Amino acid sequence: EDGLNVGISSGSADGAASTGIAILTPDMIDNGSYDDCSGVTLAIARVNAANIATELYDEELILTCADIGIVRVGLRVTDALGNENFCWLDVLVEDKHIPTCIPPSPVRLSCLEDNSTLPADIQESTVAERNAVFGAATGVDNCEVTITETISGDVNSCGVGSFTRTFTATDGAGFTNAGTCRQRITVYGIHDYQLIFPTDEEGDCAAIPEFAGVEANELACDLITTTADVDTLRTLEAGEECFKLRVTYDVINWCEYNT
Repeated sequence: EDGLNVGISSGSADGAASTGIAILTPDMIDNGSYDDCSGVTLAIARVNAANIATELYDEELILTCADIGIVRVGLRVTDALGNENFCWLDVLVEDKHIPTCIPPSPVRLSCLEDNSTLPADIQESTVAERNAVFGAATGVDNCEVTITETISGDVNSCGVGSFTRTFTATDGAGFTNAGTCRQRITVYGIHDYQLIFPTDEEGDCAAIPEFAGVEANELACDLITTTADVDTLRTLEAGEECFKLRVTYDVINWCEYNT
């Protein structure tokens, strides 16, 4: 026969090991071999450019993903007395299956969870670092498949936000998965803080008593700022204070503030 194309069968892969095969038998390439005195026995093997077998002739030839491309195949014909003759054929081995991409499950975590293995800017993290924290995508194909990834999104200064990891599975023939293969990572905020306001203070008329500011202890994903506005209230009444200081404190947690 001439012009034979063979497709690698569908299978599964773990991203490294290929499992797709095609089985070629002598009958598939024989085009009527015969002998004048007896029947013939057919056998098949790979041959090199000089048409010399590189393996033993057998009843079948197993083609794998490593054979994708042109494979020269030899046909050996033997009669009842052991006389032999040979012919050869170039077989085109193809992979026409589109790979499948399976993303890891969505992840929802708080801004307090330990992600110390990741850099502060997740855009600067490596695929290996993200796989270790959020899981890895899997590619399924009859031949070897490679997973590539892009990431978009960010978190704000409070550590809250979301990311989208987009994966592409590519096989050795250059085919990529159909549809989208994405993982969504959501980081939600937790507010936990302590505010300690100062007590009233007093002093002699000639001295201004010291007064403290607001003590803000951020215990979770908070970003607290405080300001103080001081008014001086004077009095002329006998026996009363020389003046009073009225301190108004403004406290904003930017991680939960809205208008």
